[in-house]
Amino acid sequence: MSLQTDVLIIGAGALGASLAYEMSSITDINITVVDAESGPAFHSSSRNTGVVHRPFYLDPVSKKVYAKSATESYEPWREVTLKANLPWVQRGVMELALNERDIKVIEKYGKWAIQNGMDEKEFSLLDGQGIRNLESRVVATGAILSNLDSNVNYGPMVGFVMGLAENNGVRALWRTKAERIIEADSPTVVCKSADGQVNIKSRLVINVSGGGAYSISRSLGLASEYSELHFRGDYWKIKGFDGVSRNIYTVPRNPGYPFLDPHFIIRPDGETEIGPNAFLVSGPYAYTGTISEILKSIAAASEWKAISMVLDREMLKLVWNDWEMSVSRSLMLRRVRRFIPDLDNKYADARGTSGIRHSLISREGFVPEAVVLGTAGTVHVLNFNSPGATGAPAFARSLLSQLMDFYGVKGTRHNHPVWRSIIENDCDIELKINMAS
Repeated sequence: MSLQTDVLIIGAGALGASLAYEMSSITDINITVVDAESGPAFHSSSRNTGVVHRPFYLDPVSKKVYAKSATESYEPWREVTLKANLPWVQRGVMELALNERDIKVIEKYGKWAIQNGMDEKEFSLLDGQGIRNLESRVVATGAILSNLDSNVNYGPMVGFVMGLAENNGVRALWRTKAERIIEADSPTVVCKSADGQVNIKSRLVINVSGGGAYSISRSLGLASEYSELHFRGDYWKIKGFDGVSRNIYTVPRNPGYPFLDPHFIIRPDGETEIGPNAFLVSGPYAYTGTISEILKSIAAASEWKAISMVLDREMLKLVWNDWEMSVSRSLMLRRVRRFIPDLDNKYADARGTSGIRHSLISREGFVPEAVVLGTAGTVHVLNFNSPGATGAPAFARSLLSQLMDFYGVKGTRHNHPVWRSIIENDCDIELKINMAS
C-alpha cells in the first residue's frame, strides 16, 4: 500500500505529539503521524518518574537546550492538565548531598538554577537540620529543595495533546512501524503494519521516534560518528511507608554517565516507588530479560562499538552495580536506606514500571544534549533524553521554527486551545539542525 502526505512525523511520544499539535495549529498542510504501538506515549514518555522538572540540576552550558526547554515547558504542561482534568501535584524535589563532596555540587546547582531562569524564591539550600525539619525520615548532609517540581501522569497528558492534533486534522496511523527511509531528497518511509508493507511518500519526514530514531537515521547513512547504548531503569513499588512528602533524589555518583542512585518518588495518586537504576540492555525495547540473556545478545551486537568508546574501570563498575540492583530488591533498598534509614525490606511490594534511556555515544563519551540532523527532506532528533518529556512542548516549538526556516513550512492560522503561554512567550532556545553535506 502507498500513501502520500506533506509532513510525516515518525513517533507519537511527548515530542512527536507536541510537534504534531504545534504544526497543525498554525498550518493547513497534511500531517501524518505513524507509531508502532496502538496509541501515543507507549514507551519513554510514560515510563519515567512522572515529574515535570525545574532545571536546577542542568548545566546551563553543556545542557542549555534541555534547561531552556524545561523552563519554557512548565506552564504549557500545567495548562494541559487543567484543560484535560489530569493530576498536577506540586510536591517539589529535594536533592540530597550525602557527603561533603556533594555539598559543592548542591551549591553549584543553586547557581545553575538562577542561570537557567529560576526565581530565587523557587528553591533553597538546606543543611542537615533543615532537611530533618521538613522531612524527618530523611538523613543527609545538605540538600537543594526545588519547590515547583510536580508529579504528573505523562501518558494521558501526551494522549490529550495527540487528540488535539487529530482534532486539528492530523492523521494518525497506529501499529505502523517505520523501518527505514529511502530517497532522502524526496523521501519515502517504508513501514510495516498488520496489513503488510506501507510506503509513505512525504515532502518532509520528521523522525522523533525515541528508541528507533537512531536506526532510522542510519538507514540514510547519517549519525555515522555516533553509536548508541540503551539503559533500562527499574523501579520497585513501596507500600505502607508513610512520612515522606516530597520526591527525594541524590546527587549522581558520576555525572558523566547516565547512572543515577535510586530516587524516592511519589506518584500523583500517592503511590510511592524507588528507582531507577541504569541497567545496560541489548536494545531500545528490552524491558525484560535476565543478565545472561542480555550479555549474550550484547556480545553479538554493535553495542560493543559504543562500549569501547567509553570503556573504563569506573563505567564497568557502575554497569555491574546497576545490573545487580536490577535483580536484587534488597540491594535497591540498601541504597535508599543511605538517606531514608528506616525504609525496611518489608515495604517493598512489587516491581514497578521499567523505562529505557537511549544514550548517544561519541568518541568524547556520552553526548549531553539532543542531536538534530537534517537532509534535504528529513529531520532526525536523536538522544532526546530526560528531561525530554518535561521539555517537549518548547523543544517542539523551537524545532518548528527551524522547520519554517529551512524547509519552508508556512504558518497560515492560529488555533491553540491550550499552551497559550508558549505562544505568548517567544521561545529563544538555541536549537540547530545539523545539515548533512
